[in-house]
Amino acid sequence: MNQKDLEKLQKFYALATSECNENEAAVAAKKYIKMIKQLDVNILFYKGKRPQDNKYDEAYIQKRVEKAFA
Repeated sequence: MNQKDLEKLQKFYALATSECNENEAAVAAKKYIKMIKQLDVNILFYKGKRPQDNKYDEAYIQKRVEKAFA
């Protein structure tokens, strides 16, 4: 993924999660999801500082998903 695509994703996410017009936020969210699928990337959300270790590797995420749906 190039820098321009990353900036677009950040822009769509910011618009989708902002307190702006509800219709504008919905359109931005749809564009964000479409672009994620188009670029075939995985997005990881975290709170606070960026994780420094491999705690958020695929196996860990899969365990959390299974626990959530149990």
